[in-house]
Amino acid sequence: MEQKPDTFRSYAVRAALIILTFLVTSCGTDSNDSEEIDGFRDGILNEIRDLLSDDMINSIENELGMPIHRGANPPDFFAFYEEEIAVGGLTVEKAPQLLHRSTVASDQERNEPGTPWADRTFRFSNQDLENYTVRFETRATQTDNEPVISERAFIIGQENRFTIFAYVENERDEGVVKSIRMFSGILTDDGISEPYNSTFMIDNSGIRGIIPSGTGRSFVDGKGISLLAEWPAGKTADKDFKSHPYGCDESCDQQ
Repeated sequence: MEQKPDTFRSYAVRAALIILTFLVTSCGTDSNDSEEIDGFRDGILNEIRDLLSDDMINSIENELGMPIHRGANPPDFFAFYEEEIAVGGLTVEKAPQLLHRSTVASDQERNEPGTPWADRTFRFSNQDLENYTVRFETRATQTDNEPVISERAFIIGQENRFTIFAYVENERDEGVVKSIRMFSGILTDDGISEPYNSTFMIDNSGIRGIIPSGTGRSFVDGKGISLLAEWPAGKTADKDFKSHPYGCDESCDQQ
């Protein structure tokens, strides 16, 4: 009779362990299957998370104030605009382009939020809804420099809201510069409202004149909307533009 309580407790412990094991295993299976099937975690495509760590994403959202429109149903640019979209892709211009935030040390004393930078044109083409990819191009509107191009950028979002992540590698004599160019906004009939774009440095290979690894800049459109535009053929910069103190690319460090 004295052993019954111990026996009962033993059975109770075993039963509790079996139930706990079942619950843990079930929860883990559901989580892993969902992530594998959907290809997303917290609304961000896994391929994007392969490029950016959680700390980098937090810095982009919180320190740079760059909105990331999460979701697995980004808008179809070409279905939205139909005949209004120009041949070659959806093209918009940010003018004036203003600095929103920066984590670059050299900006803290010279570039306040609202500082004007060179107007910039963006073009998005070859959107693949199934693979969440799009071709990304951007260039300073008034210069004849070569555009920044990513043949396989990723796009996420929901309804009319979207965010594009364009991974860019630039080979230099000193090494390879790896960065992410981003663009977020909301499709409207006239263009993209609440447009934000940013440059975030993944690895600058220690090259002087490039913003440090783990830092970046974000920008807004002074009008609050980036209007539909034509892709610039390339203009020769005039004297006033050449003397503009902020005429360099968003990835350069103005030390």
